[in-house]
Amino acid sequence: MHNSETSYTNKLAGRPNQGKTETIRQRKVDVYLPTTDLLQKWKEAAKTAGMPLSKYILEVVEQHRQGTEKMSISPLMLEEKASRLEKEVADLKLRLETLRSAFQNQEVELSHLSSENMKTNEGCVDIPTVRKIIPVIRNGPKEGIHFEDMWKLMHIDPDDVGVLMKWNRAINFLLDVGLVDKSDDGTFRWKNGR
Repeated sequence: MHNSETSYTNKLAGRPNQGKTETIRQRKVDVYLPTTDLLQKWKEAAKTAGMPLSKYILEVVEQHRQGTEKMSISPLMLEEKASRLEKEVADLKLRLETLRSAFQNQEVELSHLSSENMKTNEGCVDIPTVRKIIPVIRNGPKEGIHFEDMWKLMHIDPDDVGVLMKWNRAINFLLDVGLVDKSDDGTFRWKNGR
């Protein structure tokens, strides 16, 4: 009798049955795979999905049976995915800020180049020289004024190359806009009367 008491005591030492063992047996399905390699692939797929193998198999079979394509993902996998996506968003924000900064720098540089270009273009036609030429030609003789006489009236030194370049650009500007005519002998005349 001592042995039967011991075996009865051993049964009580484990978890209480509560009838669950019988339902587990009723719900159990044994699957025999053709190779251990396939079993390993299933285990890896389950691990990647963040699920135990049995739950993974259940999900895949139910998806197929119901014709759905989405598989439920474990909370751990969702957290990992959310963390990865948050990192990607942070990286993209940093990249966006870098690009924004570079774009602003380019805009500043473009603005600087544009103003430099305008200064250069203004340098091409010296406005004060144009203003000096206009009254000399308008108030000159009706038949026009020769460039050498114009230089004398404007106090231009024929040996000063810089001043002569300004005068040349200014007179060409007046010719281009149609305010002045030039004859072959170098005489300039105001085109639209006085």
